[in-house]
Amino acid sequence: QRMTDIAVRLLDELERVSALGDTSVTRAEKRRLLSTARTCAAVLAEQMRGSAFRNTALERPFGAEDGEAAIRLADGTTLQGQIDRVDAWSRDDGDHALEYLRVIDYKRGGKALKLAEAYHGLSFQLPVYLASAMRRDHGDSAGVYYFPLTEGICETQRGDAAEVEK
Repeated sequence: QRMTDIAVRLLDELERVSALGDTSVTRAEKRRLLSTARTCAAVLAEQMRGSAFRNTALERPFGAEDGEAAIRLADGTTLQGQIDRVDAWSRDDGDHALEYLRVIDYKRGGKALKLAEAYHGLSFQLPVYLASAMRRDHGDSAGVYYFPLTEGICETQRGDAAEVEK
């Protein structure tokens, strides 16, 4: 419910400042976005409940402000960007503590991470995000993930609203 309330406030503000007005198209888009927000909130909450990872950063900028941890290319250029989410999992085995980091990038489209493209330097957004998090937080890699922001799939053909919400 909290995510729905936040989404409604944001969408109301967007509607107020946009030139689109109150049309059937904007009402349908608002319903779709609310549905997406509810679905994603439920999935994210379920993921965090079933995980030993904890969220450590949301929308974390990186770049020159990271000082020694900044990622610099051979020509001196400093990479910069913003990581949607960083999660960490810590383990202390008595001799030393380990921290594993995972980076999650939210995507509205259907982008998939292709390891071959990352390996050959054709798609390096997530590896750069992970490298930045590892340098800044002094952690090891637990992985990188795209989280698609989609409405989900309804598995019922029933017309009862309560059944569809399940």
